[in-house]
Amino acid sequence: MYTGEWLNGRVAVSKTVGCVFESRLPCQIPPIPDREAEEFFYKVNMKEKKRVILYTDGACSGNPGAGGWGAILIFNGIERELSGGEAYTTNNRMELMAVIKGLEALKYPCTVEIYSDSAYTVNAFVNRWISSWEKNGWKKADGKSVMNVDLWQSLLRLTKTHEVEFKKVKGHADNEYNNRCDTLARSAIAKDSK
Repeated sequence: MYTGEWLNGRVAVSKTVGCVFESRLPCQIPPIPDREAEEFFYKVNMKEKKRVILYTDGACSGNPGAGGWGAILIFNGIERELSGGEAYTTNNRMELMAVIKGLEALKYPCTVEIYSDSAYTVNAFVNRWISSWEKNGWKKADGKSVMNVDLWQSLLRLTKTHEVEFKKVKGHADNEYNNRCDTLARSAIAKDSK
C-alpha cells in the first residue's frame, strides 16, 4: 500500500521500541539465519509494524555519467546512512536506487515514510502511474516503454513487503536530511569515478 503528499520541511522522528536495521544495535528480535523462519517469527511475535523514516537522494555527474545515491534510515532516534554509486548511469536511476537500497536494508516488513526530492520517483506512486505501467506491460499512456523497468519492478516488489508512503520534499533547500543525502550521493560519485 502506498500513499503520498507534498511536504516541505523536517519531520519529527517517531519513538518506538526495538530496531529494524543495523545488526550492531540492540534489538528485541534475535537474528534468525533463515529468511522464511525470520518472516514467520515476525508475523507471530510482532503486533504492529515498526515505523521507519527514509530520506533519499540521487545524483549524477553528467546525465548519463558517474552517479551516486544516498539514503538515511531513521528509527527510534537512531540514524543509519547508506550510499553507493555506479560508474555510468543516470540521475533517475540513482534516485530510484536510493529508495531501493534503503528499503532493502530493513530486516522486517515496516511502515516507511519515504522523503525524496525526485518528482520522477514520488509521482509514480502518488499518481498511481506505476500501477498503470505494470497493468499495461510497462508501457506508458503514450505507448512508449517505461524507462528503468528493472528498478521500478524491484521497487514495486519492495512496496509489497513494506507499507510505504511517498512524500515530496524540496531539493537543495532547508531540509537537513535531504541535504545530507545529497552529500552522500555526491561523495559516492567521487569514490566511484576514481
